[in-house]
Amino acid sequence: MVLGIALLAKLFKLGGDRKRMAPTVKTTHEVKLQQAEISGPKQRSEAPAICTPEEIQASIPALMQMMQGHFVSMSLNALVRLGVPDALGQESLTVAELASRLDNISEEALWRQLRAMAGVGLFKEEAGPNGEAKYSLTALTKLMQTGLPQPSFACGSLHWNEPALWTAWLELPNHMQKGAQPAYNTVVGGEGIFDFYKTSPGSARWFNEFMSTFSAAELLFLPKSYDWGQFGKLVDVGGSLGVTVAAIKTEFPQVTCVNFDLPEVVAAAPPLEGVEYVGGDMFDPATIPADADCIFMKHILHDWSDADSVKVLQSLHQATPAHCKVVLAEAVLPNPGEAHPLGTPAKFIDILMFLIGGKERSKSQWEALVAEAGWVLESVTETPGPNAQLVTCVKA
Repeated sequence: MVLGIALLAKLFKLGGDRKRMAPTVKTTHEVKLQQAEISGPKQRSEAPAICTPEEIQASIPALMQMMQGHFVSMSLNALVRLGVPDALGQESLTVAELASRLDNISEEALWRQLRAMAGVGLFKEEAGPNGEAKYSLTALTKLMQTGLPQPSFACGSLHWNEPALWTAWLELPNHMQKGAQPAYNTVVGGEGIFDFYKTSPGSARWFNEFMSTFSAAELLFLPKSYDWGQFGKLVDVGGSLGVTVAAIKTEFPQVTCVNFDLPEVVAAAPPLEGVEYVGGDMFDPATIPADADCIFMKHILHDWSDADSVKVLQSLHQATPAHCKVVLAEAVLPNPGEAHPLGTPAKFIDILMFLIGGKERSKSQWEALVAEAGWVLESVTETPGPNAQLVTCVKA
């Protein structure tokens, strides 16, 4: 599948001013700057696990690296917000040269961040002719540049590290209590993440751009992983800016392709050749195109609880004709004890979904969920993506 340079440029130059501005999010959650405490279990094991000296020596470096994971994400986020990848481009620069291209940045502070990030492969460090450090992008940080005809994951760093979502992680222990509301809701004053986005355009922007970028990475395999040509009309429900359905249209030009999302999302979507745009609400069957042969949803239901997901599936069931199929591009988690090469990334995304009230699901969970809304799981098609198996459902 070839989208063409013009289409790629249109898809990936979203947010084109290349500014590294973080969303200015005000939360109603007051973070208490105090030492965290460990609450003891109701019952402590009578058989504690004691490490051997050899296990202690071998485990500490790996454990330290895992505990320092947020050091990397936050340092990278800072460098992205300052525009470092865009300033470097294809060049190898000294810290002084790079700092001169940035806005009032301390050379020492910049060097210390770059030095650390080079240690994890995000930048290449080499010595100049006088022994001074020089830095250039690696394949990883090339994807953090913006405004180019290739995917940019800068928006992902800005989304995953935005104030509201970052603060929600601090609420994780409380969110694990029975009956607790989602951690994100606690942070933003009780409303859900998508209600919050309606009044927080900065946060919504990075989320929508990241979803489009993530979709762009999946375009390498999704259009070719399924026989979309069997459908006369395909509606991508929750299609964001239309990137995925545009790729399907390119691969299967005979299919009528519709991008369906909230009116404000559709209004911000760039015009893509061959794609029709419809604004509506997936919870309202009256707004869903009634002549769809296939409803496609990618990474939508994992944002929602089981109860809300059933409501969406019931809405689709009510709105569409008897022959309509639903194809879900979602993670299908392995069952306990099963080894799956793509299972671990999906399990980490499941923790993120837990913060906002959503979840990833196993095949048996998907079967039970769709059955409650009047659908039958027909098949699961494997793809190369860790979070995008294709779950096909037909009406019961």
